[in-house]
Amino acid sequence: MVLLLGDKRTFAAEVGDSDGTDMRRVDLWAADEWLTCHDNTVYVPQFRHYVGLTLDRLPPAAVPFPGLSAC
Repeated sequence: MVLLLGDKRTFAAEVGDSDGTDMRRVDLWAADEWLTCHDNTVYVPQFRHYVGLTLDRLPPAAVPFPGLSAC
């Protein structure tokens, strides 16, 4: 089962099924653009770690897509 988190028109992550390992397909979308068209296989523990680091470094009022963000 594929899980879609968010809205592809603004920002979304589409996570594929586990294949029994820590590898998964993860597609990222922003402003209706598919960002991971060339490399969408992730090692989940490392991916989760680096997403967390990125979120921690964002300024509190950062709006990545002005006019499209809900903020």
